[in-house]
Amino acid sequence: YTFVLADAGKLVTSSNGSAQTITVPPNSGVAFAIGTQIIVQNIGSANATLATAGTPTLNSKDSNLEIDGQFAAATLIKTATDTWSIIGALA
Repeated sequence: YTFVLADAGKLVTSSNGSAQTITVPPNSGVAFAIGTQIIVQNIGSANATLATAGTPTLNSKDSNLEIDGQFAAATLIKTATDTWSIIGALA
């Protein structure tokens, strides 16, 4: 799944039984406003991993990008043109 502008300020869920990649597009493709927040939650049995399509930088503790377990969640916050901070249950 790749984020779209309509995801801004919403909860995006991953309900797959197999691993899923959720992609943050570059600002040139989807121009989220700085300060945008998107919550991602695993509701399926497999973990979702956050990734980028090209230029965005994803900053998280220990550079972890996998949401850690069923019902775990993380919030992405856009802090600059192509920079996002991620906080939450990451592995």
